[in-house]
Amino acid sequence: MGDFFKFLIRFSRGWRRKIGLSLLLASCVLMGGWLRSVYFADGIYWSSGSNVCEYFMSAEQNLMWQTTYDIEGLLPSTFPSCHSSALDFSIVDDASENPVWRWRFLGFEAGEFTTQMTGDSSHGSFCLIPYWSITVPLTLISLWFLLSRPRPLNQKNITEPDANEGV
Repeated sequence: MGDFFKFLIRFSRGWRRKIGLSLLLASCVLMGGWLRSVYFADGIYWSSGSNVCEYFMSAEQNLMWQTTYDIEGLLPSTFPSCHSSALDFSIVDDASENPVWRWRFLGFEAGEFTTQMTGDSSHGSFCLIPYWSITVPLTLISLWFLLSRPRPLNQKNITEPDANEGV
């Protein structure tokens, strides 16, 4: 086992290898989040001001950022709160609660919920980013750093000046 760690230390010499291993580790963490988001919804929310709530969530193979405004009864000093729940695939989406889409392309989505959809005076906007759009490029960049060979340095030959020059 000690030989493996010695190999790992020797292999990670140089800035290219260190960046490649760091990006590969980040890619593996995101891949774990991606796989978890298939069956679970994890989120954190907090108040970012008077009657404004920020929400960051990982669910259904997406990362989502949502900002909700004009929330009645929200205290402006609420601390961040985390939650996790299993996704229930038996729930049928109601067509009347569809958001107003501002932009949709290749899994990237941005939209807003109006007051008619929320049933109260609140309204919000959100942005969805698919996990693949972060994980795949990180993996490819880390492989490039790990597998590419460094370019040879072009060093100029520096010679000492002649003592007879300039005379």
